[in-house]
Amino acid sequence: MKQIITFYSDEKMYGVDIKLVNDINPNVDIMPVPLSDDFIRGLVNIRGQVVMIYDIGVVFAEKKSVINSASHLIILKTAPNLLRCAEGDDYSEVINILEDKPVGILVDMIGDVISVEESQLDTSTDIINRKEWKCIKGVYKVNHQVIAVLDVPAVLSYKGTIPVNG
Repeated sequence: MKQIITFYSDEKMYGVDIKLVNDINPNVDIMPVPLSDDFIRGLVNIRGQVVMIYDIGVVFAEKKSVINSASHLIILKTAPNLLRCAEGDDYSEVINILEDKPVGILVDMIGDVISVEESQLDTSTDIINRKEWKCIKGVYKVNHQVIAVLDVPAVLSYKGTIPVNG
């Protein structure tokens, strides 16, 4: 069994492996970074640590997320923290991207933590190769809902271009 944290962006449900998450934070007082790419929303101070924030709305829908009272930041673990808790799971690709700098993702709303069978992840190429599904590892179908799971290395490597598998 694997646990994922669900969240919403542009009214669509997504998920991220809970082992990659360090914190869920409602502090969305983000300082813009001049001359940065659109997908970099800015910087935020979380308990004395400066965290770079990616705007998941730009990555998925190519439009900036609207910040409101439901908005949250998903703060990912740094590479050293992930190494300590990987427990035999292969996170090597994520660890290579994360390094030791904290990063976060701006989302419209946090959902729930749900348990899924890893073998139920649908990675069909007809789903994943679609342009609008860039940065998605696959989908789970849970209780008549489709949850698109983030490909965290693809999100953190996003440069404003649309990577298409295959």
